[in-house]
Amino acid sequence: MSNGYQGVIYNKTNGVIFRGYCREDRHLQLSDIEPAGDLDIITDLVLENPRRYRLDLEALANGDLVPIELVYENPIGRVRQRARTRLDRSVEVIRQQFLTRGMFQMVDYQEKLREVEAFDADPAPDPENYPMLAAEVGFHGTSTLADVAATVKTKAAQTRAVLGQINAVKFAAVAAIEAAADEASVETILATLVWPTG
Repeated sequence: MSNGYQGVIYNKTNGVIFRGYCREDRHLQLSDIEPAGDLDIITDLVLENPRRYRLDLEALANGDLVPIELVYENPIGRVRQRARTRLDRSVEVIRQQFLTRGMFQMVDYQEKLREVEAFDADPAPDPENYPMLAAEVGFHGTSTLADVAATVKTKAAQTRAVLGQINAVKFAAVAAIEAAADEASVETILATLVWPTG
C-alpha cells in the first residue's frame, strides 16, 4: 500500500484532497483536523501523492470513486497571481526611468509645476515670485522665465504621455494574464511585453 495510505480525506465542496488516510487514522475524528470544514473520508482509495488530486464529485455522487482529476502543481490561479506581482514590479522599474527619483527631487518637480501654473495665470510675472523657474533661466537652452515654464510644461506633458502608455501596456497584460489558459501562455505574455521608450 503506497506510503501507508489506504484512503483519502477530502473536501466535499470542491473535491480537493486534504491528505492521505492511513491505518493509524482509523479512530480519527474529522473535528480534530484543522481546518475541518466540510471534510470527509473515503477508505480503500490508494494514491501515490494524495494532495495532488481532486475527486470528481459528480462521479462520487453516483457511487463511483473514479475518475480522479490531477491538480496542477502550480494551479493557474497561483500562476496568474505571481505573474501580476512580477508585472507590477516591472511597471515600477519602467516608471522610474521617466520619473524623478527621491522624495526631495519629487517635491522640487511638483513645486516647479505649481510655479508654472501660477506663472501662466500671472499677467505681469515677477521672477522673485518664481524662484524655482528663475533658477533655470539661462540653462537647457532657455533665456527667459517663459522659456523655462514652457520647457517644464513640455517635459510634464511628455511624462504624462509615457505614463499613460505604460498603464496601457500594464492593463492589457493583466487582461491577457487573466485569459491565459496555462503557465506557458502567461510566461509568453510577460516575455513579450513592449514598454514605451520615451
